[in-house]
Amino acid sequence: MIRVGHAVRSLGEAETTARIRELADGLGYWAAAYQTLPTARDTPGALADYRHTRHLPAERWTLLRGRPDDVLELAALLGIKYKEDARGQFAHSNVITILNSQGEIVQQRIGLNQDIQETVRLIQQLAAK
Repeated sequence: MIRVGHAVRSLGEAETTARIRELADGLGYWAAAYQTLPTARDTPGALADYRHTRHLPAERWTLLRGRPDDVLELAALLGIKYKEDARGQFAHSNVITILNSQGEIVQQRIGLNQDIQETVRLIQQLAAK
């Protein structure tokens, strides 16, 4: 999320293609890495390996894991569906959810390859508060 915040601040200075791409990349990484889906292999050691493989500096990224029931509840609250396949991989909804400081959903982007301009403006507004 820190990377997303940095991208939003940069966009506030000047909106360039590179800065919009930085925000998109940050949102993508955040969506993929912020909360893992419930699996026995998400040990602290496995998450440390993931951090190393993805080059995610500890001072900028917090990787979370949760108990299966807690992750299921969070997914339900955010409208995310997921299912584990026979190989232990997960198929899941492609959803980016923006929350305000009270934890309320203020926007959801569902699907891939969408224009993120509205999302950028919303994050800028929320960050300015």
